[in-house]
Amino acid sequence: MNMKCFILSNNNIYKPLFIIIFLMAFNGVRCNNGSEIIVKSVIPDRGIVDPHVIIVNDTLYCMFGHDKSWHTVDTWVMDRWELWATADLTEWIHILDISPASTYIGDKPNCWAGDLAEKDGKFYWYFSNKNIDTGVMVASSMNGLWSDALRKPLLPQGLAKTKSYDPEIIKEGNRYYIMWGAGTYYIAELGYDMVSLKTNPEMVVIEDDSPDFIIASPKS
Repeated sequence: MNMKCFILSNNNIYKPLFIIIFLMAFNGVRCNNGSEIIVKSVIPDRGIVDPHVIIVNDTLYCMFGHDKSWHTVDTWVMDRWELWATADLTEWIHILDISPASTYIGDKPNCWAGDLAEKDGKFYWYFSNKNIDTGVMVASSMNGLWSDALRKPLLPQGLAKTKSYDPEIIKEGNRYYIMWGAGTYYIAELGYDMVSLKTNPEMVVIEDDSPDFIIASPKS
């Protein structure tokens, strides 16, 4: 799993929810001797990582990346994204898969982390093309059909002085922002259409002496 920091607000309701989603993404590990240890998971028999959620009415939807590789060093074979849903955090339903071939990525196992957003009845999936760039898909329902909105990156390589992947969407009032990066982070306001940038990227500076972080460990 990619190293990633989640900055949480003071609303503690999101902490147990994040922990539940984070833990359920793992269903097995491989020991150094090659033997597999299977851990009970609410979504069994699947290597799913990078969970990102959105709540629509009484249903929680979670988009994952699917890792088909058991290797644990410098290898992620992220061949698709999977969308799951639940109304009670116990029973989960597999809704659909999204293939990278349905995006500008093409037939490459580059389905890294993304984030979900909703505006005016449309849903948006901002996805990482590995650690290269970021695209965006759109659908009129979380159940699909999902289509590549631009057929090119929304956040191309070289857009800012950081890597253009690992997007997070932040809503403040009626405004939507996209934050991304690795080590150094940038933010820009999204356009009204949600598939363009309204402002130029600006570096994120954390001024709080003691922010509240949860750090997800890297795959190692």
